[in-house]
Amino acid sequence: MAADAEARSLKVGAAAATSSRRSLPNVSLVLVVLLLMSGHLLFGANRTDVALQFTALYGVGFLTVVYLTSWGRAATARWSGMAVPAVLFVAVLAAAGLAMTPFAIGGVNPIWSYVPKARPAAVLDRSSAIIEMMKLCGLACLFGIGAAIGQEQERARRFLHIFLMAAALYASWAFVSHLADPRTVMGVAKIFHRDRLTASFLSANTAATLLGYTGVLTAALLVERVREATRNGWRMDRVASAAGPTLIAFVVILVSVVLTSSRAGLAATAAGLALFALWELFSQPWRRPSPRTMILVGAALVIVLGLAFTADAVSRRFVDLNADAAVRTQLFDSHWRAFKASPWSGYGLGNFYAVNRLIENAVNYRDLSYVRALHNVYIQWLEEGGLTAALPMFACISWILASTGLGAHRRRRMTMWMRALVAASAVILIHGTTDYALQVPSITATWACLLGLGLGLANAPRGANG
Repeated sequence: MAADAEARSLKVGAAAATSSRRSLPNVSLVLVVLLLMSGHLLFGANRTDVALQFTALYGVGFLTVVYLTSWGRAATARWSGMAVPAVLFVAVLAAAGLAMTPFAIGGVNPIWSYVPKARPAAVLDRSSAIIEMMKLCGLACLFGIGAAIGQEQERARRFLHIFLMAAALYASWAFVSHLADPRTVMGVAKIFHRDRLTASFLSANTAATLLGYTGVLTAALLVERVREATRNGWRMDRVASAAGPTLIAFVVILVSVVLTSSRAGLAATAAGLALFALWELFSQPWRRPSPRTMILVGAALVIVLGLAFTADAVSRRFVDLNADAAVRTQLFDSHWRAFKASPWSGYGLGNFYAVNRLIENAVNYRDLSYVRALHNVYIQWLEEGGLTAALPMFACISWILASTGLGAHRRRRMTMWMRALVAASAVILIHGTTDYALQVPSITATWACLLGLGLGLANAPRGANG
């Protein structure tokens, strides 16, 4: 009897140890999510010193995952599909570094002729370029963390669930905070956008980008919950119990996007949701949507758009569309001409402000004098990095998204999440044509991690993700 009791005790202890080992990865996933969300809560980590501190944390996090966690070591030992993005990323850094030398492609900037004792270069400010290169290395570390998480299906699913739980709490706080006092953000008086929801940022448009792509991912979680609840037949009580909290979070996020009154943010969010919905509906030929399903999806999109256009703040902002478009046009034209003046090596990463000051004149001063980032991420990358750095970066992101999209067709599991990650990225890329959210460090950090997650899922070993 004593021996049997001892054996049972050993079994219980072994089971407890196994359970502890299984739950341990959740701790590291929670820490990654907290790291990403803390950047948002610190005004987007939009100060240089804060951004560099987070860059150091990203590097420490990557080294911790790779060397101090068993799942991280196992994931990096079987990485695949990383060669092309790695080569393209190194090409970006090499081009940015070469632009800081006298051997820059396209020649040095003539402004250095006024500084006889300095080494000439294509860039205007070497220190800004070095800082941006350091921040890019931090983003690469986050990308690697995401790719490591994506190597195993259940770990990736847990990460997405934890991330979306944190995003729902963040959106709920942003919603309540805006209703309580729309003129301040975390106790700090807003400089502008005083009647619009800005969450933890000073720009409502940045908040719209963050809430928009988390809304697309929350829609995927909602679909997952409904499918799990209806696996053994449709019962409203089961569906409400399983999907009710996610539906509430989804509605809060969408309402928060509307309260940002960001026209392009609303359009980008609607485009991302439409892309995800249509891709999901037609992804499996043997599950072609019925007319009733199509009507329901169409009705949902009409409701979202109707909610946007009936909001007073949004309606007022559409009245000002032509005036704002004229400002954007002046801004883009001025910096496009600056890019064409130095198309190969640009003016150096992080040198937008210096360029902006140089190209100000009596005609464009009113529109250029107050901006700190170009409201178009593509033109800004071309202007700062030139073709030699911008094209490899564009190719790198395109390769990652294309690989993730192809993975959604080639794989058997987690395919819905791959489609959702691509659709969420579409929100970021579309809004990036008219705003500067991707210049906010915490936004790019979160996106880098999600890009890595998608590529990890798409290229994981077959035994891990099917």
